[in-house]
Amino acid sequence: MVKNKNDRRYIRSKIKLEDNYLREVREQNGLVGVEAQRICRGANVHASTFFRHYHNIRGIVNGVRLDIKLEYSRMLGRIDKHGGKNRDVIYETFKFIERHGDYFETAIIVNNTMMLEWIGKKIWKRIVKTKYRYGMKRIEVVYIYELIGIMTTWIRDEKMDINKIDQYVDYVIKISSGGVSRLNLFADKE
Repeated sequence: MVKNKNDRRYIRSKIKLEDNYLREVREQNGLVGVEAQRICRGANVHASTFFRHYHNIRGIVNGVRLDIKLEYSRMLGRIDKHGGKNRDVIYETFKFIERHGDYFETAIIVNNTMMLEWIGKKIWKRIVKTKYRYGMKRIEVVYIYELIGIMTTWIRDEKMDINKIDQYVDYVIKISSGGVSRLNLFADKE
């Protein structure tokens, strides 16, 4: 029997499973060794509940990633609806990462920056409104990896310090406005 996806118990069990999945991945330093039984035990739910939500471990990985993507896309939509600028998008992106700190910390621990790369591409497409010319793809890749470096530094080294968001937003804006590399920005810090 499939439960109503809007049912509080259904949502609550899904959140417990996802939270425990992230905790298990951090403890195991990767997906190797993470099992549905351990996730269920830690979330205090029955295995049948796990399989009601997901077919296998890969399903929970993809499910969590999809939830994060959908929420981020909705956030961008709200910013667009209210006429937000690039600075608003970058600021709200850092707030979004802070709200989903468990997910992003886990991704960095297992050296998976796929979601940060996706976010970087979204920001790049908002900042650069021109059509691609020769060499633009290279610039995009460099910018995205600079952005991933900034977000990773804020998550790992600054422990997502809310008070430093403005500083990091300024870093991203300086990089996007031309030619300043992350190495130059962080050189002042030492």
